[in-house]
Amino acid sequence: MILIPVLSLLALSVVIHFTSGQELRPEPNHPVKLDEIKGRMHDDACPICAGLGKLDCRICIKGRIFYLGTSVACRHCQARGWVECSTCKGTGKLDKVFMAKALREGA
Repeated sequence: MILIPVLSLLALSVVIHFTSGQELRPEPNHPVKLDEIKGRMHDDACPICAGLGKLDCRICIKGRIFYLGTSVACRHCQARGWVECSTCKGTGKLDKVFMAKALREGA
């Protein structure tokens, strides 16, 4: 009898997590293709994180993981709610070697 409300709360938390209005950015640290970078490149800012150097953590909600009425700190992002961008290594700018390679392959 108590199982039905618990399961419905769990399902609701999953739905809220995946539809919480987070920005439409790629999953953190996904493999990036040069075509994707060339299509978004306007200046030396990283096109994946928009020059911020960080991406939203897709595992937690604002650094917390909610489960069965309790919450714990997210270990993936160290409870910050964001992770470092793997393309620019958290700097927000692409290094010169990476940009030269992207431009050379685009020519």
